[in-house]
Amino acid sequence: MTGRRLLIEQKLIGLNGAAFQEVGDAYLSLRTNDVAHYGRPGSQVGKQKTVKGTPDAFIRHTDGSLSVIEHTTTTDGLLKKLKADINKCLDPTVTKVSVKDITRILLCFNSRLSLAHDYLCNRSNNHIPFLKRICAPVDIFF
Repeated sequence: MTGRRLLIEQKLIGLNGAAFQEVGDAYLSLRTNDVAHYGRPGSQVGKQKTVKGTPDAFIRHTDGSLSVIEHTTTTDGLLKKLKADINKCLDPTVTKVSVKDITRILLCFNSRLSLAHDYLCNRSNNHIPFLKRICAPVDIFF
């Protein structure tokens, strides 16, 4: 099984940002049971290209709640990038959505976050009801 996980990690690391975002969106849409609508404003229709803006994607759940999704392939300065993504998701001037309407922020990335960085990321954003980090190679394998 270790060989399969290693292969998945290698393939995901080799993807460009647009391809990784497509894989992340497909993965999240399959792993989320209560999807009423899955929006992908960060992707161009019919092309493997991204669009600038926040969020990269969002899920409107069947109960009406909203999850916003950010994807990144950044390896150097990952913590800084994740914090910036979180702050953009929580900025109503960027998202055009009130912070109180955002139930979850999902961060999808293809590298590892150290325990210390995970702690700092959680500690600096403890006002978010549910912040989930999805390290794609590990989550897809399991």
